[in-house]
Amino acid sequence: MEELLLVLRQLNSAPPTPTPTPVTMTPTPTPTPVMIPTPTPVPILIPTPVPTPTPANPTPSPTPMGNLTTGTSTGNLTTGTSTGNLTTGTSTQSIFTPVLIVTPAISTPGPPGNPTGQPANTVSNGFYNLSDDNDNILLFSLPPVAAGKPIFALSGSDNITGTSGADTINGMQGADRIDGGAGNDSLSGGKESDSLDGGAGDDGIFGGNDNDILTGGEGNDTIRGGKDKDSLIGGNGDDLLYGDRNQDFLTGGSGNDTFVLAGGLVVATSLTDADVIIDFTAGDKIGLTDGNTFASLTFEDVSLNVNARLADINSTAIKVGSSYLGIVQGVAKDALTANVFVLI
Repeated sequence: MEELLLVLRQLNSAPPTPTPTPVTMTPTPTPTPVMIPTPTPVPILIPTPVPTPTPANPTPSPTPMGNLTTGTSTGNLTTGTSTGNLTTGTSTQSIFTPVLIVTPAISTPGPPGNPTGQPANTVSNGFYNLSDDNDNILLFSLPPVAAGKPIFALSGSDNITGTSGADTINGMQGADRIDGGAGNDSLSGGKESDSLDGGAGDDGIFGGNDNDILTGGEGNDTIRGGKDKDSLIGGNGDDLLYGDRNQDFLTGGSGNDTFVLAGGLVVATSLTDADVIIDFTAGDKIGLTDGNTFASLTFEDVSLNVNARLADINSTAIKVGSSYLGIVQGVAKDALTANVFVLI
């Protein structure tokens, strides 16, 4: 008992256990949000477009159905529609007028023509006549009485070969083939389409009527086309080629040749009917007739096509007034100076 009481006294005498002071929790302050400013976007610089420079002379848009007209040597170009023409100005580039020309067809020899009524195979009036048939003759085979005399072939389509001397042969009627051979010959085709070749020597060749092929061969030859459309070929030597009436094609060949362009009443009124000089080269001359002079000439750029070949050839037309004396194939007009021309 005493022990129990002792324990109780001890318990009562022990200092009281203090009541714990409650801990007041200081709340963690809510952080004030820091406003992060949205960065200002860097402006993207849009470059100012560079304007397309306007050309000093703008090229006009082509007008459908425009009309192209050839100008003068300054190269005027005119375009437009039926409602009106717009002239774009001048240009230093020339405009070449296109021209298509077809060389003449040559007749095929046919049956003999109308009889001449002249005595055949004999001398008559100082000439030696062949026959009205189609003769095939070597002159050296004729009888001695024919020697040195002019030969008249009469009305047939004849094939005649001359001697080594100076022969004079006239085909007269018919489509004749005549070869003068050597010597200084005088050949004339007469009527219908003939083929004449002077051969060696200085020959005189005259086509006569219809479309002829006239060749000088070797030597300094004089060739005249006569009427209708002829082809003149000088060959070797310094040849004199006359176009004469109607359209002719003049080829000089080698040597210093002279191409004579007819004027007066026989001059061409259109490009397609003008004489054509095929092979004008340095040393050649162009002959003027009927009072024409260099001062009376004008020149036109043309684009020439003969017989519808694949490519045109820039050429020059020679004019007197509104008429055409001829076309010089492949030669620029600047090359046709006064010293090129001679008066015939």
